[in-house]
Amino acid sequence: MICRILNKISRILRRITINLLYRKNIEIHKKSLFDIQRDYDFFFEDKNCKLVFNGNFSARKNFYVNLCNKAKVNIGENCFFNNLCSINGRKKIIIGKNCLFGENVKLYDHNHNYEDAEICIVDQGFKDGEIIIGNNCWVGSNVVILNNVHIGDNCIIGAGCVVYKDLESGSILLSNGVIKKRC
Repeated sequence: MICRILNKISRILRRITINLLYRKNIEIHKKSLFDIQRDYDFFFEDKNCKLVFNGNFSARKNFYVNLCNKAKVNIGENCFFNNLCSINGRKKIIIGKNCLFGENVKLYDHNHNYEDAEICIVDQGFKDGEIIIGNNCWVGSNVVILNNVHIGDNCIIGAGCVVYKDLESGSILLSNGVIKKRC
C-alpha cells in the first residue's frame, strides 16, 4: 500500500518536473494520466521544437526524445512505450491513439544524405521526412522505423523489422519482410 502511494507521488512529481523544465517544448493535456518511469531524457535544439501528448501516456525506463530543426511530434492518447524507446525528429512524427511499442523501438524521420561520393557523408546533411503511424498499432521489440513511412491503422510490426516503406491499414509485417493482411 505504501509502495503504491510512493509510486503515485513519484509519477506526479515527474510530470510536474517535466512541465516545469520543458514547458516551452512539451504539451501534456491536463486531465490525462502521464506515467513516465525514471531515466528519461528530452533534448530540444530550440524553442520551436514541439512534443505533444494528447492523452494518457505511459513509458517505461530509458525513454528518449531528441528533436531539432523545428520538429513536431504528436503522440495520441493511450500510447505505451516499453524500455529503451527513442523518438528522433527533424520534421514531423505523428503517432495515433492506442499504440503499443515494444522494447528498443527507434523512430527516425530523417536520414543522412550520401549521394556525392566526393563529399564526406557527415558533411552532406540530412533528408528530412515524416513518420505517420495510425491508430491501434503494435510495434514489436527492436523495430526501427525510418523516414517517409506511413503506417495505417491496426497494423502489427514484428520484432526486429526495419520499416522503410508504407504499410496499408490492417497489415502485419513479419521479420522476414513478408506482409500479411489481418483477418
